[in-house]
Amino acid sequence: MRRQRRATGHRPLCQWPLFGVALLVLGSGISAPAVAGNHSTVVTVTAYNDVPGETDAHPHIGAWNNHLGPDTVAASPDLVARGLDDGTTVAIEGYKRKFVVRDKTSDDVHDTIDIYMGKNVDKARAFGEKRLRIWRHTPDD
Repeated sequence: MRRQRRATGHRPLCQWPLFGVALLVLGSGISAPAVAGNHSTVVTVTAYNDVPGETDAHPHIGAWNNHLGPDTVAASPDLVARGLDDGTTVAIEGYKRKFVVRDKTSDDVHDTIDIYMGKNVDKARAFGEKRLRIWRHTPDD
């Protein structure tokens, strides 16, 4: 004689529609971008200048041929690949103003935002290196 399963009100996990979808998404390696919309991430934040030795032959021109100026930043290539490309507006923890990505760091730099400080080398050195939270802003923000 076959035993009947006792009705407990619980369904096996494989019968939960949302569980199957969640398992498919989580198991597929798909992940949300680390910096998108209202999301944030913590990165290394440094400062740089447009002086010989820190840039190429055209120190005041960014990687996308933009003129660098106040409130501009360079993003490391990995952050560019995650959506912080040319023209992206970024908020940086501790600053009331927003910054615009107009330059890229060198390929050997990772997980970094570099704040442009013109020719003020002393200010850039005083800033040093910090771990700060950044937010990517979309046009609706």
